[in-house]
Amino acid sequence: MNSTTRLSRPRFGERLKEQYYFFIRQIDETRVERLGIRAGMIEQYMPIRRERLNSGIEKKLALFDYAAEKELSALQDKFLPAEELFKKKYAQKEDALNKQYRLKFREYRQKLRRAEGVVDADNNLPGELAPESAKKVEVYEAELEAEKKRIIQKAADQFIKKETSGDRDGAEARSRWEERKKELAEERDRLKKGLEAKADAEYRIFAEHNEKRIARIKEKLNAERRKSEAVTTKSHTLVLPEDVALRLDGLCMYFGGLKAVDGLSFDVKKGEIFGLIGPNGSGKTTVFNCITQFYKPTSGEIWFNDRYGTTLRLNKYAVHNIIKTGIVRTFQNIELVAELTVLDNLLIAAHTQYHSGFISHMFFTPTLKRETEVLTPKALGILEEMKLLHLKDAYPVGMPYGVLKRIELARTLMADASLIILDEPAAGLNEKETEELTELLKQISREYEVTIFLVEHDMGLVMDICNHICAISFGKKLAYGVPKEIQESKDVQEAYLGVE
Repeated sequence: MNSTTRLSRPRFGERLKEQYYFFIRQIDETRVERLGIRAGMIEQYMPIRRERLNSGIEKKLALFDYAAEKELSALQDKFLPAEELFKKKYAQKEDALNKQYRLKFREYRQKLRRAEGVVDADNNLPGELAPESAKKVEVYEAELEAEKKRIIQKAADQFIKKETSGDRDGAEARSRWEERKKELAEERDRLKKGLEAKADAEYRIFAEHNEKRIARIKEKLNAERRKSEAVTTKSHTLVLPEDVALRLDGLCMYFGGLKAVDGLSFDVKKGEIFGLIGPNGSGKTTVFNCITQFYKPTSGEIWFNDRYGTTLRLNKYAVHNIIKTGIVRTFQNIELVAELTVLDNLLIAAHTQYHSGFISHMFFTPTLKRETEVLTPKALGILEEMKLLHLKDAYPVGMPYGVLKRIELARTLMADASLIILDEPAAGLNEKETEELTELLKQISREYEVTIFLVEHDMGLVMDICNHICAISFGKKLAYGVPKEIQESKDVQEAYLGVE
């Protein structure tokens, strides 16, 4: 008994030591994360502040231009020929008159339609008017046009007579108009230069202050990272190669006597599209749930290289902290928030990038406002790349399934992930939508430089886009390699494709 106790003490001590260092690392990671978010937000807000200052200049110049145009227009009225002045003054009245006569014409035509019975209860036109009625419509339209011209001509004659009867010194008025136009142009230039100088001075003070803040934050950030890396070294000795994003080492997940995953090991390379395939019930989704810690593995290790190149042991992480490491996943079922717009669905996916807390969100403080100004353009840019910008203010309810899948993919990009895990992304898509998804995944992998790890039953999609594939059956690995090797594997053909 004592011998057993003595043998177990070192192991217990090691586990306690590992747990202690992991706890310290979690604290350090939280500090690193918050400092990184804070520095990133300040850096990203600086060009937005510059744009806001420029926008303020444009608004003030637009107000000046409106007032100047109004003043010049009044001066111009004093020397314009009476005919041109009438057209200028009568333009709005003429539009109203045109609208009035269009309504008269439509009312007359509708009466004829009802009289001939070619209008249904909803005022739709299922048939054509008789030739005689069609002729009446043409005649009435011509009469209305002639009447409208007479009214306009009468108003023009009265206006011109009134204007020509008064004293109009056109030369002096034109000279005053040209002089004032030149004065206003010079005044506008002075105003613009003054506004730009003021904006530049304001931004320079703002930039200098925030550059110092960023420098101080980054200094703290680097110190915290060094401290965190030192703790990581003490907590475990494994360091993944730089080209490896994820490693599963002897992963096991048992549910009582059922071995859902049994000793599974493989590497996922950085920047590649990796596929996990297998028959229904082979344990694919269970592997995903273990990686993201929805399930705590029975045994085995899960290692991940985060965005800073630090090797993390995911087994120790709580499920809600996995996203902070840089791992994001989708599910077989669409998990969008139906009560929020498409844009808001993307913004809540960036919740880990907010530095402001609960109180800021309650009262929409200036800090939260600045963060929203940073994240909203990012969300709009992602929607534009995903060809979803026209749906930004729409709600997901009732949208086609393929569109919902694209929105869900867009949400993963908002989380700034380095590893995206997709659970059957092509499920429920038709052939055309699957082809579009294939190109989209390639584009995401290339442009965002992320690693994509997917489970998929569509073998056409898997073989087309995956760099490496792992085939499993009953939780055990059957084959690992490039698509051609998987296609030629007899074990895969027997277990997955049903070939004897």
